[in-house]
Amino acid sequence: MVRSPLVLLLAFSALAADPRPLAPQLAAPGSTEGPVTEEDSTRLVAAARRDQASFERFRRNRLPDTWGGGSSRCDERIGRFCLTHGTGQNDWVAPAEDEEIVANRSRLIDGLGQVAERIPGDVWSAGQHVRYLVEARRFDEALAAAERCAGERWWCAALRGYAFHYLARPIAADTAFDEALAAMDEEQREEWLDLTLILDHRSARVYRRFEEEEQDAFEERFWRLADPSFTRPGNELRSEHFSRHVMNEFQYRAQSPDGISWGYDLREILIRYGWPAGWERTRSTGMTMGPAPLVSHYNSAPRHFLPPPEVLLGESGTTADWGEEVPGARTGYSIPLEDTIAKWFSPLAHQFAVFRRGDSALVVGAYDLPEDSIADGSQVTAGLAVLATTDSDVPPVVTTDEEAGLTQALMAEVPAEPSVMSLEIVVPAEHRMARAEYGIELAPAEPGLISVSDLLLVRGAEAGLPDSLSTAIETARGSTEVRSGEQVGIFWEIYGLDAERAPEVGMSLRLLESRTGWLRRLAERAGILREVMPVRLRWQEPVTSGPFMPRSLDVEIPELNPGSYTLELTVEASGREPLSVRREIEVVP
Repeated sequence: MVRSPLVLLLAFSALAADPRPLAPQLAAPGSTEGPVTEEDSTRLVAAARRDQASFERFRRNRLPDTWGGGSSRCDERIGRFCLTHGTGQNDWVAPAEDEEIVANRSRLIDGLGQVAERIPGDVWSAGQHVRYLVEARRFDEALAAAERCAGERWWCAALRGYAFHYLARPIAADTAFDEALAAMDEEQREEWLDLTLILDHRSARVYRRFEEEEQDAFEERFWRLADPSFTRPGNELRSEHFSRHVMNEFQYRAQSPDGISWGYDLREILIRYGWPAGWERTRSTGMTMGPAPLVSHYNSAPRHFLPPPEVLLGESGTTADWGEEVPGARTGYSIPLEDTIAKWFSPLAHQFAVFRRGDSALVVGAYDLPEDSIADGSQVTAGLAVLATTDSDVPPVVTTDEEAGLTQALMAEVPAEPSVMSLEIVVPAEHRMARAEYGIELAPAEPGLISVSDLLLVRGAEAGLPDSLSTAIETARGSTEVRSGEQVGIFWEIYGLDAERAPEVGMSLRLLESRTGWLRRLAERAGILREVMPVRLRWQEPVTSGPFMPRSLDVEIPELNPGSYTLELTVEASGREPLSVRREIEVVP
């Protein structure tokens, strides 16, 4: 389900708008004026600031109108402002920008460029020049302007990081921001590195109590796990976070589009949700006094990219809920992708399964994109990444296919240790992405103990039941969605069997009605999960030699109401406790 973006209702009206177009006050490019004196510098910068303020007042007067004054609901108040989170409707789309706004911004950029050229050490004009070039989507020019910066080292590096971020070059952005952090003073560096504003309240309380070394380790782990794409180089989330700090610096002695004085509340909203995607002036059917108040729209992706607090705090290994779409998430992020913002498939139909190989594991991830979800002939790049959470120096293991189909399965061989697995899809031509992410508590198989792999759903008997993992991957279904009456294949492996001790192994399969939350836990403890298959399948098989025993089975899904169900496989060997594994499935119409 797609949710509308965050909406910020300003708690009071903006300043009066200036309807006049921007009149350039600076010398034309290529002027032959002599060396700039201190008096000239003061005059030029003052004129540039007047131009910037004039442009924002002009823009404010040309913003599109909306009726009704924004939402009456207030989900969260931050200082002077009320935040309203999305309600499940389509994303707000900004209308085409007024042509006069575009023209005026272009004139402002020219003027700021003159000042930056004549006074290369002026940090304000250099920053505003880069800022409005990025806003105008002139990203290459923004990078060139940042590279001409001759002011303080940290600021010039931060401007390069900002430009690289919007050019979708996260590795270069990371490098530039690291340079900026190293060059800035300690107080400012601590402010930029501080995660308090974007952490959930419980994690933030623990984080604030850490000593310096503990905080450093926490921050490193946080950004490692918060990477929105393990299959792509760099970390777009980290560079977005620092880009928001750059935008905060841009507000110093500058006019904002809403005309409201910058303060701690706007800084917090910026760090948590980014810069607004657009603004609207609210109109009322009744009589109002003064300028119309504004509504700010934030087009952050409706995904919760940050690691679960249980994982960050070391309370549950890696098995907490990852990548959930959380209503009212504390933060929101949009990911730059090829000079635009990525749009997300949501949710991604998929399945994961893990198979053991001694001290290693084979992780299989499969996905299924609807046939009408992308244009015919569009390239699909699929990737499966597994990131070990126990060693910060080890990069993720990545398998990619740049010519993937609408349905595909991928496999990665990884060490058997706690990890996060991520299945990632990119459709470059349509600037769309999808991701499914889970934590897995992998560990080496213990000698002499019986264990069972996950259940991998494969195509039914018409595709031929697989007799090995390699053939199972070739016929893997892209998701756990099934239909009543459909033939579904199931593949699994059994480990630790000894033909001399137990020449036969018993197996059974049943289909259970799924329940969620405390109802399911209560039913499991009481052993009263309702069986919905007419007959429980039971059979015996001779134990085969080798470190694992691959098996597959074809079943027909009975007539069921749409909803969630559980396939449960139980393995019983003589003298051993029965073992059960489950696979959640979704019966769809």
